[in-house]
Amino acid sequence: MPNTHAEDRGPGQTLSSFILLHKADILSRWKDAVRRLPEARGLSEPALLDSMPQLLDAIAATISRHLEPEDDWPRHLVEVHVLDRLNTGCDLDQMVAEYAMLREAILDQRQRAGLPAADPDDDRRLHRAIDQAISQSVNRFTDAQTRTARALDRIATASFESTDLDDLLRRLLTVMVQSIPAVDTAAILLRSGDVLQVRAAVGLERETEIGFTVEVGEGFAGTIAARQRPLLLRSAATDPLVRSPLLRARGVRALYGVPLIENGSVTGVAHIGSLTAHDFSEADRAMLDHLAARATAAISQQVLRHEAERRAVELGQARARAERAEAGHRFLSEATAILTSSLEYEKTLERVTSLAVPQLADWCGVNLVGPDEEPHTVAVAHVDPAKAEAARALAGGHPMRADAPVGAAAVIRTGLAQLGSEVTDEMLASVAHDAEHLRQLKALGLGSYIVVPLSAHGRVFGALTLATVRASGRRYGQAELEIAEHLGRRAGLAIENARLFREAQDAIRLRERVLAIVSHDLRNPLTAARMSAELIAKQAHQQKDERLLKHAETIERSALRMEHLIGDLLDMARIHAGKLEIVRRAHRADAIVREASEPFEGAAARQGIHYTVEPTLTDLSVDCDRERVLQIFSNLLGNAFKFAARGDHITLRARREGGELRFEVADSGPGIPADERPHIFDAYWSAERRGVKGTGLGLYIVRGVVEAHGGRIWVDSDPGRGTTFFFTLPLAQSAPAAGSGQLAESKDPR
Repeated sequence: MPNTHAEDRGPGQTLSSFILLHKADILSRWKDAVRRLPEARGLSEPALLDSMPQLLDAIAATISRHLEPEDDWPRHLVEVHVLDRLNTGCDLDQMVAEYAMLREAILDQRQRAGLPAADPDDDRRLHRAIDQAISQSVNRFTDAQTRTARALDRIATASFESTDLDDLLRRLLTVMVQSIPAVDTAAILLRSGDVLQVRAAVGLERETEIGFTVEVGEGFAGTIAARQRPLLLRSAATDPLVRSPLLRARGVRALYGVPLIENGSVTGVAHIGSLTAHDFSEADRAMLDHLAARATAAISQQVLRHEAERRAVELGQARARAERAEAGHRFLSEATAILTSSLEYEKTLERVTSLAVPQLADWCGVNLVGPDEEPHTVAVAHVDPAKAEAARALAGGHPMRADAPVGAAAVIRTGLAQLGSEVTDEMLASVAHDAEHLRQLKALGLGSYIVVPLSAHGRVFGALTLATVRASGRRYGQAELEIAEHLGRRAGLAIENARLFREAQDAIRLRERVLAIVSHDLRNPLTAARMSAELIAKQAHQQKDERLLKHAETIERSALRMEHLIGDLLDMARIHAGKLEIVRRAHRADAIVREASEPFEGAAARQGIHYTVEPTLTDLSVDCDRERVLQIFSNLLGNAFKFAARGDHITLRARREGGELRFEVADSGPGIPADERPHIFDAYWSAERRGVKGTGLGLYIVRGVVEAHGGRIWVDSDPGRGTTFFFTLPLAQSAPAAGSGQLAESKDPR
């Protein structure tokens, strides 16, 4: 970087020179301010500074060279800074605050030094540069949040797919380690009596610790279990609470654990550890809480299964009770099958109430807490169809009394099940609103009753009520209560899963709606911006105003890039929805290759790249959508040129393979590491080579277009020696129309 001085009074250099001359003082002020942020207090000076000195140099260079940050901006510096801060557990607020503090440090130092007011353009470039860093940090952090959402998806998937507890716990921990940059290891300990035992562990070779035990009340995990609340250690390797020799030997810093609690009792402990962070962000902690909830539910299911099996054996010892247990088991099996058959819980609950009547009850009702925080009846069944209609009308016409001592409202309020061998007039009077309401309740002729909560992850959101009629002579006891409680827990989990599924679907629909609105509403102003830029450029040519011409060209290039990004977003949405339109016709292969390659000849000359297009067989035609195939070449060749350096080679060739034509785009660039290759065609995933990183949509779209043609696409890469992308297209059964030296026109589906 050139050394500038305050005495050089060339345009745009005064503020730049000041920043460089006072760089140490600016960074010192910045460090003092940042040290007051919670997550920065424990960082060493090199970790705190990170890439900030280089970023300060880049800001000065931007100002001195009259550049806008969009034209020449070291994105990798901000990228590295964001990743380092994420690894230390920082939140987005801190990263934004750090850049704001850098702006304040520069302006404060300028004021203290008595520097005259800077060129307004210099000030504007300074603020644009800082804003660019903040914007890029927000985008990168948003990407991290997207990964978090995907991790939650994977946790939900693992919960549905795993039937074995150990397999599920191992999957959940693997998601944690793979999804959160700051997490290097994770483990789950389950409780048996007063002993906690490592049941699953991943990362840092912790698998060798499976079976390791600690007493409740002792060590890190034992302390969490005894206190029944989360615990954070900022230097686990040296903390006396840590009993694991492996965690000490590997130098683990932050260690955060939470208890697994079911019905008020600790069933285990889950914890995560980091080699780099002294703390974890709120998002990371929330992820562990979500994992703990899933693990607790899985453990609960296993306990319920074991308990049901044990009780079935015990009840089998007495014939009379064995028949009752068998009926209950069949009922729970059928109810569970119904609950897991659909994610539309309203209809599912109606089927469950119909199953409960008459197997387990003469009358059954389900109440759920609505958006207004009041219980509402969502399903009712009665052994007498005539009284079923009356029960529905009764529930719809009379809201529950919130202060009622018995019934669904009381169970929802307290979370405690109720069992009554007889429904008395006094009980009915305690829930009735008036005399007419009491009369209608008495008309149902209820005898014995059970009310159990519907809950999941410690939250009660409804109640299941079972009742007999006096005429049946049936009376409920402890056995029926336990069956009802099992049903309530399973129904609660089914409702919670349905709610989570609906939220996920709503999020997807919202994303699609926002994408459609943004893509549509942005195109009109972009078109206006391009037309205005063209008009300004024309005037600048006439007036020979080079500066105005440069600004107009910048606006036009930016608009074109935005239009391209909008097109990519729409293509991605179409591919994801399976609605990508392909208009196929026969086109000569050599003409397509020629048309695709010509736009890159100028770039090859400017970049000093050896660009070769090998001859294509002139008698071959492919059955394809020409515009879409040109889009494939544009993305693949654009990637090759983007990652290539002066002196590299890029080659485009085509070969026949049976009924297909195989195209190859090869470069001698930096190559792609083996661990990144499986992800390069994923949406929003982008590798970084030679400090260059894209949006992560191009190769995803390329794959979608190729597969829509019935073709295949793959990559072969050797780090340090280059990359080759291959894709195939079907050969046309007939040649293009005679006399068409040019390619036939086809509709652009975008």
